[in-house]
Parts: sequence; C-alpha cells; structure tokens
Amino acid sequence: LIAGSTLREERKVQAHHGAAIQVGWNLDGSAMYSGGEDGEIKVWSKTANLRNTPVRSQHAVYAFAAGPTGEELCYASELRLYVISVGSTSSSIKKNSTKNNNWLAHEATV
Repeated sequence: LIAGSTLREERKVQAHHGAAIQVGWNLDGSAMYSGGEDGEIKVWSKTANLRNTPVRSQHAVYAFAAGPTGEELCYASELRLYVISVGSTSSSIKKNSTKNNNWLAHEATV
C-alpha cells in the first residue's frame, strides 16, 4: 500500500498467490478490490486489512467492475462473466438467489 501524498510504502501484504491482475476502489472509496491469477477477488480496507474474499474461482480473475450502485460486482474468469452481490458496504457478501448469475461470454479466453 503506497501513501498517495508521499509515495512512501505504508504497508506490504501478501494479497494473492501469483500476480494481482487488477486492483480498484469501490464506488464510495471505503474499500479496495484486488483480483488475481489465483482466481480470488479480495476486499480490503483503506489500511490494507483483508475484509473478505467474495470470489474463489478455479481460474484467474482477468477483470472486474462494480455495478452502478456498488451493490454488485461483475468479473471475468476463463470464458465466463459472473455477477455477484456484495452489498452496499462491500464488507460482507450477500447470498445470491437462484437466478442465473453467469454466462458464457467468449469462445476463447480474452
């Protein structure tokens, strides 16, 4: 974790097994997401404390994006896109209903 104003390393954490492919803030800036080669998306506090791991996939997570309200997260893994509900605070995962929350997006890995 690098402090923005000083560009000084504040804290180092072991976030993923393999590379972290994408990192980004949630919509209100209260948490950070990271997705990696290990197939996990993790939710971190501003101080780099792990809040939870809402995604544990068998394949690398190539990209993710928060929905317009911050309630859902869409991510790409292997050939599919998935949408999960993360709640408004991104600190706890909501259980999905039985609705289809994933679909084949491509014929080959993008």
